Amino acid sequence: MYRVRGHLNAHLDPLHSEPPALHAELDIANYGLTMWDLQRSFVVDGLAGRSEATLEEILSILREAYCRTTGIEYGHIMDPEQKRWIQQRVEGVSSSLSVDEQHRVLEALNEAEVFERFLHSRYVGQKRFGLEGGESTIVALRTILDVAADEGTKKSSSHGAPRTLERARQRRRQVLQRHFSEFEGNLDPESVQGSGDVKYHKGARGEFKNPAAPRSTSRWPRTLRISKRSHPSSRASCAPSRT
Repeated sequence: MYRVRGHLNAHLDPLHSEPPALHAELDIANYGLTMWDLQRSFVVDGLAGRSEATLEEILSILREAYCRTTGIEYGHIMDPEQKRWIQQRVEGVSSSLSVDEQHRVLEALNEAEVFERFLHSRYVGQKRFGLEGGESTIVALRTILDVAADEGTKKSSSHGAPRTLERARQRRRQVLQRHFSEFEGNLDPESVQGSGDVKYHKGARGEFKNPAAPRSTSRWPRTLRISKRSHPSSRASCAPSRT
């Protein structure tokens, strides 16, 4: 049940003001078990690569995977192979970061914070979306691009509004001259009073460079071509139909 409901008991409050209440379906008493059953062995069908484990070990593995600081929800996925792929990468897998990785995370967050402060102070009153509450997306996005470049991926294309200039910058890693130019009031003369849209919903292309390790240790060039499709006004047209 942790695979389905574990995210409801995840520690998502950075202030730890109140511990999350235990969901009823995650309480072993709901299944007729007690603390006296913790040392009993059960067949676990490959959980963390094991065939058997005690109830205490089972709970420890599942809580470590699904009830820490990241909520993992995939119960809606219908394909068993896709669900198994996720399980193999979170259950019994260490989530600790090395010192170098922690430094890279801190660097990414610091860059994002400085960039946000610059936008707030330089372009007061301009329409944009802040990063508050979504900082972890920066780290996740950079990690995805790092691994993609590491594995030899040559091109990445994404769709959907980046919502913040910082996320757009992380995706494209390019000089935002066009966006800043529009913030300064230099509008497209072909449009009527400008597009009226958020400046960074218009898509762009660029190159992402992965600085994770020396290039000499990699089989692949650690660069990735990035393209972001236009997404005006947070509205997308998909599979239009005739009426």
